[in-house]
Amino acid sequence: MRCRHRRYFEADGELRSLSPYLHSHLRMVNITGFFGQKDQLELALNILRNAVALKAMKIVPRVEKLEPREWYSGSPLHSADGYRVVEVSE
Repeated sequence: MRCRHRRYFEADGELRSLSPYLHSHLRMVNITGFFGQKDQLELALNILRNAVALKAMKIVPRVEKLEPREWYSGSPLHSADGYRVVEVSE
């Protein structure tokens, strides 16, 4: 897959510090489609800093496309557009 996404470089400015809200139930995070863009790094760092019960975080650069029937699994694990960007598992 050819990646046209621009990765974050220090010249792009400082990374923002997002909300310091502690996530006490988040134990496993899978992020797919990670290309190292500034907003992706900010999100991943925010989760690492604030998920006090986090056991593991898996980051994969490959984008996974879901079929429409997989968009909803009874709990809000997938975004409405069908791309599995962040999956929260307990």
